[in-house]
Amino acid sequence: MTLKTKEEYDILAKAKVDSVMSRYLKVYNGDDFIAAVKYMDTLREGESYWDYCQRTRWDNTGDVVKFTQGLAIEYVSKACMLQDMINNLDYERYNVLIETTDMIAYYPYDSYPSGDSLGFHHSIIGFVHMAKGNVDEALQRMTGENDIFEQFAEEIRSTAF
Repeated sequence: MTLKTKEEYDILAKAKVDSVMSRYLKVYNGDDFIAAVKYMDTLREGESYWDYCQRTRWDNTGDVVKFTQGLAIEYVSKACMLQDMINNLDYERYNVLIETTDMIAYYPYDSYPSGDSLGFHHSIIGFVHMAKGNVDEALQRMTGENDIFEQFAEEIRSTAF
């Protein structure tokens, strides 16, 4: 698989940002609310997914300004490139990293000392932020932490019934 051009990554990034923003900031009313309550049982009508997470998961620690800053097209575009690079890694060696790392995962309360103050800890975009936009450094950091991912997966496998 060859990497895309910067313009192609920017187009892909814009689509991802639009998707994430509409998911988090969409206000649920009417039929949308009825469908959403099946998955978020304590969702209140007229509430967005962001508000729901603030109330039920994040203890009001989420910062919508930092969230939107973290989703700058420049960084999401680089995260898309990094995802392609990860998908080209040796699957046998990096399968847990490839299969379990989310593209964008926001956890404002996460206390990992990762240097990522925006809340995108241990997601692909989080690694890009920690590397200050340097995709090669982000890939190096992720593959360096692969042993941690493998160890965690082995612990889960050993305790599964």
